[in-house]
Amino acid sequence: MTDGTYSTIYDLLYSVSQVSSAELADYIIELIQESKCLDDDEVNVLNEFLSLKKEVKGIPTPKTLVSRNIMYSTANTIQEDALEDIAKIFIYNKDNSRKAAILTNMAMELTKPGHDENKIAEIVSNLFAREDEDEEYINPYDIDEKLKELHDIEEVHGIKYGIPCIDEIYPGTTSKSFTVIAGYTGSMKTTLAVNHCFLHMLQGKNVLYFSLEVSEEEILMSLMSLYTISCTNEPIKKEDIKKMRNNNKEKFDKIYTDLMSLPGKIVFRDESTLKMSSQSVYTGIIRKVDKELKDRFNKGLDLIVLDHAQMLKYDSDSKGNKDPYQVLNRWTDFFRRFASRDGYAVILVSQTSRGGYEYACKHGGQYLLTGLAEGNELERGATCVIALFSNEESKASGEISVQILKNRFGPVMLEPQTTTVKPEYYLVGNGYNASAQQVDAIFEDGEMPSNPFENQEIENLDSLLGGM
Repeated sequence: MTDGTYSTIYDLLYSVSQVSSAELADYIIELIQESKCLDDDEVNVLNEFLSLKKEVKGIPTPKTLVSRNIMYSTANTIQEDALEDIAKIFIYNKDNSRKAAILTNMAMELTKPGHDENKIAEIVSNLFAREDEDEEYINPYDIDEKLKELHDIEEVHGIKYGIPCIDEIYPGTTSKSFTVIAGYTGSMKTTLAVNHCFLHMLQGKNVLYFSLEVSEEEILMSLMSLYTISCTNEPIKKEDIKKMRNNNKEKFDKIYTDLMSLPGKIVFRDESTLKMSSQSVYTGIIRKVDKELKDRFNKGLDLIVLDHAQMLKYDSDSKGNKDPYQVLNRWTDFFRRFASRDGYAVILVSQTSRGGYEYACKHGGQYLLTGLAEGNELERGATCVIALFSNEESKASGEISVQILKNRFGPVMLEPQTTTVKPEYYLVGNGYNASAQQVDAIFEDGEMPSNPFENQEIENLDSLLGGM
């Protein structure tokens, strides 16, 4: 069964097409039709489904749906006995989002001179008025109990970001979370993603990093520099790490082996092997890496990072579909399902649109959620959306702006906040910042784990990268 908290209208209608009871199918369709909180895209999807239903004179089959709209091919199937509950949860979540948007608009209205307080009070009263006379009214408390019953919801404690303003309101990356790190070119999106991978490694979490724009060698040396500033008394800039590869190989190898001896491991796949790859290729890589980690370290994959999403717009699975918007949404849903279905934590790095960036430039670095480039599924399916804004002036001063545009586990942070950065060390935020003497405390029982390369003769970077 799909996780009802994240169900989409495609999941619901695709599941309707498979139920054994025509009465149940019609009831679910009627529930969705009567909802007043669907967005424009969802209304269009529903109308297309109803037109197709009329055309075939009955509920369309799954095969028919897929033939008419490729998005159904990635839809999750909801078990028949849970479909009514999940449909109501979907509507309840949509209604909450609608109310949140209205309240946000009212909050903005309150900042304007001459606002009408009585009018706003009336809107609030109507917005949250009970509808006891409506037999279809969904009690929020009933839905909360149903969510706990279906999904065994517990308080979330994940891996933090090392950025105080984010860590105060977001519980961190955890199993089944689907996070989007967004920003325009040069905003340090990759830096934050690599930093977060490093924090996972410190906590014994294993990472698979898909880098579609930067080579794995480049990412690796960024990670090595980050390690030196976080866990040693001798911080070494990334550019000096690069030089060290040739002029001080012994020290270079020592930093690498120390990094790879952290409790958690990282595996890279870059554009040299992933260019124009299909979803089946990605699935195979994820399954293989998970198995190899279990075989070698008795613990499988925890976190999947894709950097960055817009590089997937044209791929060998697109079947002639050259609409980058649809292709990106399909890939987004593909990775989201690895979180909801398989339990991995997933992070997608995403570009913001030029229009979104230009808006942020004019509004003190403040992005809107709509600023994600071509990505309605990016914003819709995400557990959390973190936005970064920087320019040459801010980076030179050692600061960038951060926001939380979406947060399923708490409040958002629409007003940009600043955090420190040290680009020369690939560090964003506070990071870990341990002294060399404190590093042992990271490891369980105070013991350093065995180095997987200690019995190998390491001659160059290629052999280092060939360890997995």
